[in-house]
Amino acid sequence: MSQSFAFMVEINDLTQSVIWDDIPDANVPQSAVTQHVAAIDHDSLLNFAADEHFADAPNDSNNYVRYQNTWVVAPTYAFGEYSGEFDANSPGTFPVTSNQGDWFNCTVAGTIDSEVFAVGDLLIALVDSPSTTVFAANWSKIANVEINDLSASVTWANIPDANVPESAVTQHEAALAVTRSQISDMPQATTTELEDNTDAINTDAAKVLGYAVLNTTTGVTVFAAGNGDSDVWDYYDATTAHTPV
Repeated sequence: MSQSFAFMVEINDLTQSVIWDDIPDANVPQSAVTQHVAAIDHDSLLNFAADEHFADAPNDSNNYVRYQNTWVVAPTYAFGEYSGEFDANSPGTFPVTSNQGDWFNCTVAGTIDSEVFAVGDLLIALVDSPSTTVFAANWSKIANVEINDLSASVTWANIPDANVPESAVTQHEAALAVTRSQISDMPQATTTELEDNTDAINTDAAKVLGYAVLNTTTGVTVFAAGNGDSDVWDYYDATTAHTPV
């Protein structure tokens, strides 16, 4: 007896209508992604701002700085004295200075000898008495450096209490002096009042053992030796100052 078999072969013809489904993460190996890294426009990534990433500086004997999204050889100079501000627009010349290293802050944008300056750029003299018209070999520029000149107009804001630690105050305690008159809640009384056992200062409500009162007649602080209306007032050394009668 002979038998016959039928076989069904599914052909997934992706040139025809297709219903797609997400590929499981487990079926997307890392190599499937990294193979295309070179083709990625990094400026389009969500966590990148345009041009905020860049390759390492060239590996040679020069020192490099980042300028206009590229690496440039850092100029060799030593900073000298801050010599003030300069206007790159008018009169259209570099400032006059005598010493190598003197530097200026650009406050008005402009172009001098084909060198473009923006507000905040620093101009540094590479030689003594540099040219006022030629940039090359006389001057160097560091782009867009903010100068916080606190001698100019400043809008101040209060420092939040949380940013003033206790040590910031106590470090100066030796320089602080507090007078009795500045202590608003210190009781005060005259000699006559302190020695009158019927005066309010000698009542139970006002007089407590060890309580301090400023005698405004003498300018001396005295202390209650008890809370009774006839208990004496002592000086700081426990000798009697006033006896209420």
